[in-house]
Amino acid sequence: MTKKSFLFILLFLLASTISVTQVESVKETPIYEVNEIKVARKVRNWTSLSLLYPDQYHTPEELFEELQQMNDTASEIVDLYSIGRSIEGRDIFCLRITNEQNPLPKAGVLFVGQHHAREQITVEISLRFMLVLVNSYGYNIDITNKVNDQEIFFIPSLNPDGLHYVVGNETMQGNPWFRKNFRSIDDDNDGVFNEDPPEDTNNDGVISEFIVYTQNKDNEWVETEYYYEGIDNDEDGLINEDPLSGVDLNRNYDYRWRDSTCDSGKSMNTLREDYQGTAPFSEPETQTFRDFMETRTFATAISLHSGINGTYFPWASETYWAEEELYNQIYTDLKTFLPSNYLSESDDPQSIGYTCAGEWGDWMYAVKNCLVPLTFEVYHNTSSQDLVTLVSDGRSRKIWRWDGIYEKFAPEESAIEDLWSDIQSVFSYWLLITPRLEVSVKSVVGDKNTSDILEVTLNMKSQSPIIGSISKLNVMKEISVPVLRKGSPVTISEISAGEAVEKAFKFELEQDFTRGSNLTFLIGNEYMGYRPITIQEDQVVEAQVSIEIFIPFFSIVTLVLIKSRKKIKRN
Repeated sequence: MTKKSFLFILLFLLASTISVTQVESVKETPIYEVNEIKVARKVRNWTSLSLLYPDQYHTPEELFEELQQMNDTASEIVDLYSIGRSIEGRDIFCLRITNEQNPLPKAGVLFVGQHHAREQITVEISLRFMLVLVNSYGYNIDITNKVNDQEIFFIPSLNPDGLHYVVGNETMQGNPWFRKNFRSIDDDNDGVFNEDPPEDTNNDGVISEFIVYTQNKDNEWVETEYYYEGIDNDEDGLINEDPLSGVDLNRNYDYRWRDSTCDSGKSMNTLREDYQGTAPFSEPETQTFRDFMETRTFATAISLHSGINGTYFPWASETYWAEEELYNQIYTDLKTFLPSNYLSESDDPQSIGYTCAGEWGDWMYAVKNCLVPLTFEVYHNTSSQDLVTLVSDGRSRKIWRWDGIYEKFAPEESAIEDLWSDIQSVFSYWLLITPRLEVSVKSVVGDKNTSDILEVTLNMKSQSPIIGSISKLNVMKEISVPVLRKGSPVTISEISAGEAVEKAFKFELEQDFTRGSNLTFLIGNEYMGYRPITIQEDQVVEAQVSIEIFIPFFSIVTLVLIKSRKKIKRN
């Protein structure tokens, strides 16, 4: 073999091993596990708390003391602040529980208590769930992780004036039937406000309600009016025609407000328990909640009520569910947690039995993009109807007296803890289904020079078994600063509930990725919150071109060169 022949053979062998960088099609890439940046867990340094006022209903002042105790004791995970004031100037407090060492936006869940004054049991249930979270943090791994990953908001009383009236009233006789806020209305147009309220005239300790039924043309008994025990305070021949009237806060939201096609929340009669006010958000309490929601988005939110036998999703203004498949799944889960009487009075769980205009859940779903706003009735006494007595039995008109309002809407104080034990698991369920994200880097492929493209492959999982990411995920340099490619924000497609998948995104390097450096991104959206990831320079793998692509090319070149040499020799 001549020296030149040897050189041509050597060239052929070298051609078979040459690799070229900066080609995006990769046959096989090594996997490097790059863990996300971990947020430090706060080392717990507080002792477990107990209620300052156990086994009783809290006045607004006592409620504040309980909230202040949690904030002072566990300030690393508790944040207490006023979000506004009631019509009488009482603070409406919000308490947030989260790991404050993680400043990134997190997945959020909201609990709102006491739209209605006489439903003070919702304040007590809120307080007890807050205590569970504060006392379990650092001891219970599941709750600790959820407090680290979520922002859990509580507005225990949206109606603190009502709470004062039904629980803490020392200056006047409270009316346990009272439902609305403290908006004073001159119902009888005599220039005087609230001068003729219901009263316990027979001193039996309760204010009775009288319900009048009359027969219609089909001989059916229909409720036509109701009134309360009382006297003629203003001596005009009428009783209770100017009580403390107020506005039903749960009919005061700006979605189908005063819609005449709905059954409830459309009357201009100020004495009605479902009087909706003069305009949407006419009341300072609902204005406060509207403003609170201005900069927040929740996938799940729970409004706590009591008295009726039901657990309700949107639509309140219709007779069907807005998200039938999803709500059916949650409703089925609730059956495993709750006694049967907590779900629905009717055979059809999608219907309350009447439609409501201006209702909280409909507004949250339609206007604030909350996927699951639930109205959860925390208490219903199935035996409360036994406290109804027939007092007048006419042929076409019957009057029933009902003394059991307290027992219907709120249990005896000694039974509060037992009630909480019955329903506590449902509150943990709401933390479970709030959409949250797990993310880590699987691989990074590309080159490290300015304007080169890196492709990042992520291992991602939706931690909620019920709710996915809802919308696309964003790739951010920092909050409010998206990563751009060709001028457009970089996004990742949606992730379904409980799904574990690989997702990739590409971006362009703005400067050389130098030895020993790293890049940090935030992945998430307003529903799931944002999780940080870091990419280290030494874990970027240069894309390799398969040798099969180049062997034929260099083989052809080599053969051509050999053949050309032979022709030259013959010549």
